[in-house]
Amino acid sequence: MSKKPAKKQKQQTPDDVMSSLTQEQIHEYYEAFCMYDHDGSGTIDTSELAIIMTSLGQNITEPELERLVHEVDADGSGTIDFPEFVSLMVNHVNKPVTKEEIKSAFMVFDLEKRGYITSDEL
Repeated sequence: MSKKPAKKQKQQTPDDVMSSLTQEQIHEYYEAFCMYDHDGSGTIDTSELAIIMTSLGQNITEPELERLVHEVDADGSGTIDFPEFVSLMVNHVNKPVTKEEIKSAFMVFDLEKRGYITSDEL
């Protein structure tokens, strides 16, 4: 029995993401955006993004930050504006975990490959 490769979902554009949210959700994202836009520029740079990711409990390297900015930077400015920020939050930060990711994480702890994890393995 062969396994089919997992289909990679197409990432939504910032405009697609914005149009799929309620006004309340947009307002909540805007409040968060303003809180992290420390210099009031209307954009978030990689140093501000690092603070966001750390506050979300994600230790992220400089190359990973640059990759995230590149992925959501629809206008090529090198920074993240509000619609791009919302796209980042929806597509990357609040992304649902897949079965494959859960299995992979489980396998890290199931050292003896028994199908369950003991407290010693944790």
